[in-house]
Amino acid sequence: MVSAGEITSRVAKDVLKEIFTKGISPKAVMKEKGLDVKVTQDELDIIISEIIEANQKAVNDYKKGQENALQFLVGQAMAKLKGRADPQVLRELIKNRLIAK
Repeated sequence: MVSAGEITSRVAKDVLKEIFTKGISPKAVMKEKGLDVKVTQDELDIIISEIIEANQKAVNDYKKGQENALQFLVGQAMAKLKGRADPQVLRELIKNRLIAK
């Protein structure tokens, strides 16, 4: 599922844990946890806006050249999305949004 791009490695860890704990299939875990729903571009845009608005210090730090602030913002977005998004895609989307501001 990871190599097919269906889930991220972060989600795979959670799924694997549930497989061993509950003895159910990966697809069943995905459905049970609500991880089988793909993230839409609209959802990404909303989450990114929320993250930027709620973390102005990190935004300002990034604009001052602190690259780790961008990773912090990506982490915040991944947490809100429960690991359902590709962190590299989020990184690029957030970076582009911050450059445009």
